[in-house]
Amino acid sequence: MNSSSAESDGTGSEADSSEEGSSSNAEYNSDSDNGGEIDLLSNSVLERIENLGQDQESSEDDTEDIESNASPFYKAFLLNNVKIYPGKEFSVNDAILDLMDLYLKNKLTKVGVSRTLEFLCKYLPDNHNLLSNSHSVFEYIKSLAPPMSATKHYFCAQCSYYHGLTTDGLCVICKDETANFKFFYYLDLSSFVKYFFEVRNLASIIDAEAEKEVADNALRNLRDGSVYKLINVNRNKYDLNIKVSIDGVRIRRDGKKELWPIMFTIEEVPIHLQKSFLTVCGVWYGTKKPNMKTFFKTTC
Repeated sequence: MNSSSAESDGTGSEADSSEEGSSSNAEYNSDSDNGGEIDLLSNSVLERIENLGQDQESSEDDTEDIESNASPFYKAFLLNNVKIYPGKEFSVNDAILDLMDLYLKNKLTKVGVSRTLEFLCKYLPDNHNLLSNSHSVFEYIKSLAPPMSATKHYFCAQCSYYHGLTTDGLCVICKDETANFKFFYYLDLSSFVKYFFEVRNLASIIDAEAEKEVADNALRNLRDGSVYKLINVNRNKYDLNIKVSIDGVRIRRDGKKELWPIMFTIEEVPIHLQKSFLTVCGVWYGTKKPNMKTFFKTTC
């Protein structure tokens, strides 16, 4: 297990409320009788979601970003509170994720997704909230995904020494002109951590978990261990301990090479939520397991 720490003030970016934002808040029904669940979105809000990304001429200030933490309809989708139509227990989010499952497992084309949406909308009530075209669906899926910035890093195939972002020059260890370089992909950890604080409300999760800490000798998770407590004596409130794991999968049955996703999760997140925070931060491909010393050179 490898660990590193990252700091954040735990406060996501907050957009100033405006008249436009206030009007959109009043466009859907979220009374207390149904526990805050949203049965029906107004057409204007649905149009703003469906037109996401289509107006290339609008400036950033004039267009509300669906990824914004202050966007009410984004939060509604994220929390599964928008029902596919009034009185139905399934949310729009449920329907879209099921559609993506169908798309991936059956290797549908985007045209196939569009035809499936047309079929579903045909038999749904007129006041349904399902997004009506495939562009809107894929833009919505993109908005839920954390930002990803992947970079290719090279290392010596003979000694696994980290060489950097290019293949220029000789390996400083082997110094062999015939030595070749292999590579792996690294996805920026800091971008993921920023996303978790600003969009996934990580600060509140950490605060809630800290309140549950009790002073006894029970071992419930890694945070109860003596080593964790020793290395976190002077930690700041939102310092994070990153737990890294790897798992190889063979691409072909008769092949010798394997694909190794390198994943991380955050130890300060409660165990029952850690799976939802499990994130790929690197991809390694070859006949051997990833050399983690080489991989972590990217973060030094």
